[in-house]
Amino acid sequence: MSNSFLSPTKLRLFSLLMNKRGGGQSKLLTIPRRGEAGPCRLSFAQERIWLFEQLEPGTCAYIVPLAVRLSGKVNIHALQLSLQKIVQRHEVLRSTFTLLGDMPVQISQESIDLRLRIIDLGNCSTVEREYWLGWFIENDKRQIFNLSQGPLIRVVLLQLEATEFILLLTIHHIVSDGWSMKILMRELALFYNAYSEGTPSSLPELPIQYADFAVWQRELLQNGTLARQLAYWEEQLTDLPTLELPTDKMTETPSLYGALESSLLSEKLTQELKSLSKRHNMTLFMVLYAAFQVILFRSTWQEDIVIGVPIANRTRGELEGVIGFFVNTLVLRTNLSGNPRFIELLEHSRDVTLNAYANQDLPFDKLVDKLRPSRVLGRTPLFRVFFALNNNPEHQIVLSNLTLGRMPLHNGIAKFDMEISLVETDRRLRVTIIYKVDLFNAGTIRNFLENFESLLEQIVIYPERRLLDFCLPLDQPDESHYPGLVFQSDDKFTFE
Repeated sequence: MSNSFLSPTKLRLFSLLMNKRGGGQSKLLTIPRRGEAGPCRLSFAQERIWLFEQLEPGTCAYIVPLAVRLSGKVNIHALQLSLQKIVQRHEVLRSTFTLLGDMPVQISQESIDLRLRIIDLGNCSTVEREYWLGWFIENDKRQIFNLSQGPLIRVVLLQLEATEFILLLTIHHIVSDGWSMKILMRELALFYNAYSEGTPSSLPELPIQYADFAVWQRELLQNGTLARQLAYWEEQLTDLPTLELPTDKMTETPSLYGALESSLLSEKLTQELKSLSKRHNMTLFMVLYAAFQVILFRSTWQEDIVIGVPIANRTRGELEGVIGFFVNTLVLRTNLSGNPRFIELLEHSRDVTLNAYANQDLPFDKLVDKLRPSRVLGRTPLFRVFFALNNNPEHQIVLSNLTLGRMPLHNGIAKFDMEISLVETDRRLRVTIIYKVDLFNAGTIRNFLENFESLLEQIVIYPERRLLDFCLPLDQPDESHYPGLVFQSDDKFTFE
């Protein structure tokens, strides 16, 4: 699921700055270890996933797949020991989830037997190998987990040739997030190298476990620490509009079936976007977020734009190396009325995002409970479009005598009507849109990508241009749907 636009370290520094200004929590308390090691409550985010799986048994909506190509001679024994070491180090990976009375709880098992399943395709022909490789990858990412039995992580090693392997690592979202997958791969490399070379591994004991965070999070809500943040969000999200994207199909309750389209921005455009953000003292996220709002505005002719964005939610140092489901969702709302210049929208977007960062600790689920928006089956409450940027550099993962290459995977699920994510690789931004196939055709999404890239090319040259003056091959608006709009030419509009 999900990407973060600031690293935990940067977010922690930001929180400290906000505290000095009086804009954040009054104290950044160290999260204590819980007193008992028995069953404990779920975090609010975990509880949402658990409830969803009770309502939709058999769903693979929260399965997170990862595939890594390994070139070289794999030390199977070292790999098995490394995986077992990680599971023993992070108790959430050996936890199960069940009802205790009428309350869902997580129970950490003393140990689990995480077996590395090995499938040898070396004797297959090239055609057969490609078929079975695709079949195993598709089958693995759709194979559900049993939350009450576990384990909630599985690992398969597909051997293609003597020195060619595919490592499939699949995990349930209730025990992991995007940042956790980076931690897992980093620790896997450290332990694998140590076991392969017969040297000791040096990782300090974790200061806390995920269940400690879950207990602490609930205490924050109960003792009123988050009351100020709740008040902020209630004021910010009063009379929230629904973003009505023009769809190809009329479906009131779309399914979770999704597909994706992607495009790669040029290195030149990527660098120009970074330069624009630096010139105006913005983050790259703020520039891209503002541009995305323009596309939504020009697509819907709605001025009040609401989208969801992920936040790592690891503002405390003791959380940075812990595997678990920490990521939170923020609801960003910006008004584009009056046909502002892009640079004016950019400044407003900066204020919106900074205020959201300062109030990020309130769990999204608690916000939904408080606001009680009308719910539509198959639709996310409060927003329908999701936006994420991941431009944090990946740690270089080096396995002893192996060359690694990550393989992009999608589980065929779309949790939102449209989710746009940008990832920086090799000095270029890749833009990916995951969309509900019950709402959009692939051609419509490709056009959306083209419009977004066209807008980005224009804003780096003309950041002072007004929103309606950008030339985009979008459908012209009907004047009756946008009062005050006057057509000047085929692709330019003004206000009276």
